[in-house]
Amino acid sequence: MIHPLRYAAKAVAGDPALRLAFELTIPLIGGGSTREFIQCQGLKAPLKVNSFVDWIEGNTDEEIGLRPRRFMLRHKGRGVAKWEYT
Repeated sequence: MIHPLRYAAKAVAGDPALRLAFELTIPLIGGGSTREFIQCQGLKAPLKVNSFVDWIEGNTDEEIGLRPRRFMLRHKGRGVAKWEYT
């Protein structure tokens, strides 16, 4: 499934990010409401959203880290952990 108003606008075929959209319902002062979908045009957004969708679906950090086009926090021995793209 590909959501036409997905958050990660630059997601490519095979990305779980193609399925995730965020809809906002904004109340209007005079009554009623309006609906908006938010989108990100950034090139790294799909990688972050891919990891988020994997996590929502119950995948472990180890599983997510082995997949391409993901964004993970990695601990390399002692020291500070680093965010990395796979």
